[in-house]
Amino acid sequence: MKQVAALALTVAASTFLALTPARADKTLDLFRTFCAENNVDTAKALTAADKAGWMPIPASLLAKLNDDLHMTGAQGRITSGSDGIFMLVTTNGNVTMDRITGRVCAVAAVAAVTTTPDDFDKQVSDFAGVAPSPKSSEGFVIYAWRAGADHHVPVPLDAGSVKSAIADGALQVLMTKREEKILMIMMIVPIAFPEAAPAPKTENSK
Repeated sequence: MKQVAALALTVAASTFLALTPARADKTLDLFRTFCAENNVDTAKALTAADKAGWMPIPASLLAKLNDDLHMTGAQGRITSGSDGIFMLVTTNGNVTMDRITGRVCAVAAVAAVTTTPDDFDKQVSDFAGVAPSPKSSEGFVIYAWRAGADHHVPVPLDAGSVKSAIADGALQVLMTKREEKILMIMMIVPIAFPEAAPAPKTENSK
């Protein structure tokens, strides 16, 4: 993920100048608009970004994102303004994070983020409707749930719980990561749980 941050910053620095810090609340708003409201339908997310005037991400950057995020067939859009640089990254192929494989829709903000981490985590937790699981060894904060009658029900990240939720078609996974100069919000619609993959490591299991 450090490679992703460095790569995005390199593109940003060489393409855009005099940008003020991106806002975490805007990042979450863009994620809601492009990803959540379109139910992680990547074609609809890209169309929405196109209508908003976003530009295609250069092919060379998409190739790096494919490698760094373990994606296949990544597509994306990018925009800049007085409040920062933002990227939309999607795939109708697969992205493998820990043991979960599925399609993905993500929004990333490139630049210093002014919202405090605690405030941002609360915003995301309120949106997800569940508390986060322990942070992964790669630094992702993970929210996993299945829909209940009138609320979201947390799904533990043990093999049995995840496999059961995937089999029911009920699992939703939201992941965030904040580094010094990048903030990413990613939603995965899981489609598989490879048995051969190693168990995900968390900070508590190091």
